[in-house]
This record gives sequence, C-alpha cells and structure tokens, in this order.
Amino acid sequence: MVPTEPICGTTSPITLAGNVLMHVAETLAGIALVQCVNKGAPGICGSVGSITDLRTMNHLGGPIERAIINAAVAQMAQHFELPLYSTGGTTDAKELEVQSAYESAMSNLLVAMSGANYIHDAAGLMESDLTVSYEKLVVDNEIIGMCQRVLRGIEVNDKTLATELIIEKGPCRDYMAEKHTVEHMRKEFFVPSLANRLKREAPGAEDDALIKAKRFVRNVCANGRPSCLAEGKRETIIEAFPEIIQPVIDKKSPKAIALGRLIKDSA
Repeated sequence: MVPTEPICGTTSPITLAGNVLMHVAETLAGIALVQCVNKGAPGICGSVGSITDLRTMNHLGGPIERAIINAAVAQMAQHFELPLYSTGGTTDAKELEVQSAYESAMSNLLVAMSGANYIHDAAGLMESDLTVSYEKLVVDNEIIGMCQRVLRGIEVNDKTLATELIIEKGPCRDYMAEKHTVEHMRKEFFVPSLANRLKREAPGAEDDALIKAKRFVRNVCANGRPSCLAEGKRETIIEAFPEIIQPVIDKKSPKAIALGRLIKDSA
C-alpha cells in the first residue's frame, strides 16, 4: 500500500493540478520501490490529499476540492492500470448536521464515480478526520447505499425498457398493478432506512434522519450485536496477537493498567 497525502498550499503546490501531479509522482515512486525490493509484488496506490485553510493553515477534511483531487487521482490510476484506494466521506463539521451531510455525500459520490477501487474513511469521520461519530456512521451508511445505487446505473435491456408494455398501455393509464412492476419494484430503487418520505400530516413524519440514527445507535449500544466471527475465532486471533488488547505503552503507569483492564473487559 503506497498512500500519499500532499496538501495544497503546504506540502504541494496550491493548485489542484500540481497536487495531483505530486500524488502521481509519489505513488508511482512507491510502487517502483516495491518492485525493486520484490519484483512482481502486488501494490496499491493511495490518495489522501486535500487543501489548506489559508486563514488558519489547518488541514481540511470536507472541501469539495479534496473530492476533486481524489477523483482525479483515481482517473490517473486507471490510466496506469493500477488499483487505488482513496478518501471520501469526510467532513470538517464538529456535529452531525447539514454540513456533515452534504460534505460527506458530495465527496463519497464523486470519488466513487471516478472509479476508485476502495474508498476508506468513508463513514463516521468528522472534524477534519480527528473524531468519529457513531450516529454519522449510520448516516454515512445510508449515503454509501445511495452511492452504490448510482454506480449500479440504469440497466437497459428489453425487459427494463418495457417497450411492448408502454405501447399496450397507451396514454392516460397507470402501471401500478402490472406484473412488470411487481417483478422489478424490489430491486430497482434504493430503499433508505433513515430518510423520512412521509407527508407532513402522516404518523411518524416527525422522525427525521438524525432522530432515527440516534435511535439506531442507542439500540445497538443497549442490545449489542452478535459477532460475525466463527465460534472460537476471536480467541484464536487474540492468542496469536496479544497486542490487540495490550496497550503498547508503559505498562506500569496507572493509566496503562486501567486502560488495559478496560480493553480486556470489553473484549
């Protein structure tokens, strides 16, 4: 894995073109180095770049330019026929609100449509990649579902075009009770879990996406979820890699002892 993270105005030229050029040069250099060490070894390029807030010199996680950069690098990786992991779904918002939603949605969709093979940081990250929100993980899951529907595109064939049905029905008639509707209705649309599509006067119309996300998190925290690992697999992993539950810090310090107990208990 060869990631690079030039930042416009600080560690790369301020222009997006200059930033993309540095991405390409650094990742290709890393891939070449991998081949020098082990010829034929698989390698993946990485794109994590962004821009700088010139008023504060802070790194930014949610600007649209970050999405543009990573989308451009994804296209360059396809030109070189190399797999790419990229960054999307991040935001500079400190709370789960309008800004966090539109920044995450724009970048996830743009990077996905550009052809990135794997998008990391795509869910949960906030505050310029410094914090994680459980509720945002739930919201981003819905955003990613919408992105996946976009990538699936429009399937065009004789069945989906339904030309004969259109001619048969003619004008001023509906398609609600047609067999064609029943056959396709469950797979044609993305069905959201959070978005509220009810009319204002309908029962439950007051439950917006944020309320539903918070409710989902509360339920998970209260009830837990069964492990996806096969029985005994977790114990085997921890036995082989004890450092997973043992902090790599001064083990004699009170904080280290307390943290170690906490992690062990939660495991």
